Amino acid sequence: MKHIVGGGYDGRRLREKSGHGEPVRKRLAAMLGIALAATSVDAFAQTTVNAPSSGGDITALLQADAGTDNIVLQGPAYSVALPSGTTTYSGVLSGTGTLTVNGASNTLVFTGTNTFTVPNPTETTAAKGYYNDNSEIYDGIAGAPFRGWIYNLVNPNSPEVFINSGATLQLGGGGVTGSLGVYANIEDNGTLAINAANDGSAFSLGSISGSGSLHLITGSPYLANVSTYTGATIIENNQTLFLGTDHTYGAIPDSSFVFNNGSFILNTPINDGSGNPGVMSVSQNVWQNHYGNDINIDGNGGLIVLSGVYSYTDSGVNAKTDPSLSNSSLNYTIIRGSASTRGFNIEGGMVQFGDGTTDKIFLPGNEYTSYINLHNGGILAFDYDGTVTLDTPIGGGIYHDSTSTPGIGSVVITGNASNANHVIFTQPGDYNGLTQIDAGTILQLGDGTVGNSTGTPGQLGYFSSSRGDSSLLTAESSDGLSTDRITDNGTLLVDNVVGAQDGITAVSLSNISGSGGLTQIGALPLTLLENTTYTGATTIGTGSTLYLGTNSSGVAGSIASSSGVALTGAGATLDISQAGAETLQDLSGAAGSVIALGSHALTVGTADSTVFAGAITDGGIGGGIGGSLTKIGIGTLVLSGANTYTGGTTISGGMLQLGTGSSSGSVLGDIVDQGTLAFDRSDNAIFSGVISGSGGLLQAGSGTTALTAVDTYAGATEVASGDLQVDGAITSDVQVDAGTTLSGTGQVGGINVFGNLLIGDAAAAAKVMSAT
Repeated sequence: MKHIVGGGYDGRRLREKSGHGEPVRKRLAAMLGIALAATSVDAFAQTTVNAPSSGGDITALLQADAGTDNIVLQGPAYSVALPSGTTTYSGVLSGTGTLTVNGASNTLVFTGTNTFTVPNPTETTAAKGYYNDNSEIYDGIAGAPFRGWIYNLVNPNSPEVFINSGATLQLGGGGVTGSLGVYANIEDNGTLAINAANDGSAFSLGSISGSGSLHLITGSPYLANVSTYTGATIIENNQTLFLGTDHTYGAIPDSSFVFNNGSFILNTPINDGSGNPGVMSVSQNVWQNHYGNDINIDGNGGLIVLSGVYSYTDSGVNAKTDPSLSNSSLNYTIIRGSASTRGFNIEGGMVQFGDGTTDKIFLPGNEYTSYINLHNGGILAFDYDGTVTLDTPIGGGIYHDSTSTPGIGSVVITGNASNANHVIFTQPGDYNGLTQIDAGTILQLGDGTVGNSTGTPGQLGYFSSSRGDSSLLTAESSDGLSTDRITDNGTLLVDNVVGAQDGITAVSLSNISGSGGLTQIGALPLTLLENTTYTGATTIGTGSTLYLGTNSSGVAGSIASSSGVALTGAGATLDISQAGAETLQDLSGAAGSVIALGSHALTVGTADSTVFAGAITDGGIGGGIGGSLTKIGIGTLVLSGANTYTGGTTISGGMLQLGTGSSSGSVLGDIVDQGTLAFDRSDNAIFSGVISGSGGLLQAGSGTTALTAVDTYAGATEVASGDLQVDGAITSDVQVDAGTTLSGTGQVGGINVFGNLLIGDAAAAAKVMSAT
């Protein structure tokens, strides 16, 4: 209601003195130079006036009657030029026309529900339905077919509001929401402020362009279209800004940065209506300096790509206009009021950190300053150009209590070899679901350190850049599920250490499939349990141990599908003593490496030729003696170390070679030879085991090999280098090549000599070699 007061009279007396209220309105309008709507208005009713049809400046209209009059726009373009300070307009702007807000250091506040539109609007909204029968929802991850729809703007309107440099247009104030109508487009070259009623109700803005900024003070607005403004996006006072929905595209691709002291909620349609995936890119940095802020991926929409950095800022009063961080360690430090704390909630949607061109992790922080909650089958992907480290735990709790409950969803390391995407986790991956590693990429668990920290954990000033170790939930974990699995088409690299700050003392993995490989280089042993069927290479680094274990149901781990095992340094250990018999394809190893068999059988070989310079032994963590080795495949396996397993050796195919032309390379016990057994040493070596089978024997080394047992193998024997000394017996014929020697006191089947034949033993001339 409006009370017209003047000359000591109240409104009623003024009307009585004039005879009627309407003539007074007309005289007042004439004084103000405005046109009134042709309507009879009671003195206590809100006045409605018509703006000039020619457009122009309507500052006086907005200021009249304390800014309460309703104004009908009926021209092409209007403007206001307000004095410095704040002017509140609580009336309603209706009709058609555009409005330009001018002035320096002034704020125009709208608290009414304005409905004016641009002259001759062209914009329409088209709803387009789609059906997607492709079960892939992200990078090979399966999902159910789905139906949906998307709203597309057709022939968007030009802006209906222009905010010039230095001016501020504020929607709402004093607990009242002000608006510009549905999807009103704005060219903002100053500041657009939202100060709506803080009642949780949401409202929509149209497209925002220009060089200005968007400042959310209170309220929950939606940006449901693509807005190209280049200034900052500021969220204060724990308020919520929605960007996009699952049916409308929203984006702020050119905003200089986001200052988030509230909730930034992102969503986008899963399909563009034409069968293409829905994607939203947020490339700018996100800053914060107040406890309680977070970013949320809402619903089951399309892919959100975040390629900036979500960081604390310590730039004080300049935080909202020029945020920065003086020391990157502050993102990992507990600051008074938890001001450096940031969080990320994935509520069933799809989000990707990095766009394949950046090398800075989106969320720098540790378990005290950051969190990631993965809910409702959400997907978290990483796509970086280079190596990044995630020191933030992934869980499924509520806000900062992230690891109290396992997350539900998938983690994907995406990309290819061209961008060398290498992601390091230094916190537990406490989520149930799929972990996928794409071809050419690396997921590393643990950073090979015990962690770096100062102060008291959980207390003010505590700093920790990482906790060192990481793990994933498996079917055998206390919080694990049978659906916990790893699809490894790249490289799974494990580099955990003993004594890390997180207190992890053991890491086990299971259900690993894919064409990729596994590399264990950490000092903390890694145990593989059931269903490890990946087909890439297995690498064990210096001082690292890989156990093949057995789960509570007695199902053993295996790497039989792996293309090969390489033990690359001294102390590298493969221990199968807990798992039972195991088959390896290619096997290579450095001197000082160990394969512990316990009492079990090891089968090795393919068409390739490899060298294992370590030791194959009995024993191991599971204990036991009597381990054995079987060589299969047409390739050559060279053993150049001292192998001490006691269960014997079988050559089922190809060649088993002892030594590489030096003074080492041996096995204990008997050998069943169905292929070729070769000796290649430069020193004097004695083999006392029995050699049987249909295979042959090759003396290939420059030294002397003495056979002391009664050997029954049926294949040919060739002395191609050095000296073969037979002090026992062999049944096959012996070919002695030029420059070589057959010697000894034993018996051979026959002799074909092109080299030297020494009968007898220089130390015991009475002993005689005979041929049958």
